Amino acid sequence: MTDRTSSPGIGDHDAVPGRPVTVWVENWQMQCCGDPFKQGDTVEWTVLLWAFDPPAVQDIGQVDYYYENHANGNTDLLRLSGTVTSVQQVFQQYELRHDTMVGRDVRVPVGGYLAITDQAADGWVPDREDGRFSAYLATVDPQSVSPVAGVKG
Repeated sequence: MTDRTSSPGIGDHDAVPGRPVTVWVENWQMQCCGDPFKQGDTVEWTVLLWAFDPPAVQDIGQVDYYYENHANGNTDLLRLSGTVTSVQQVFQQYELRHDTMVGRDVRVPVGGYLAITDQAADGWVPDREDGRFSAYLATVDPQSVSPVAGVKG
């Protein structure tokens, strides 16, 4: 796990206008309950600090937050408000590997790439021959980041 709490403007939840942040938005989150968004939109999202190893995606850079729309009552939830400045689609390649914890083969991401899009992000992007659509990487100019006591789900 990667600890992002020491990043400037992140650990203390102080948004720094002009210092863009990146948000990983998984396709299933959008398909289920997300509101479509695009570059230029003002958003108010519930997020968690990114605390995962970097995804196996070429040129991913730093990921600051994970969009989370299903963690009612999670005390680590934050509310991020800001303007979306760019949206990229994430396509990943997978391999089947045996997982001894679950006792079966599972798909593990082993590579991937980003594709810039001007389409509204709604969670529904066709897979490509060289990768399966898995998420969006949204860049947001934050206006505020604050703790959330609970989330309507």
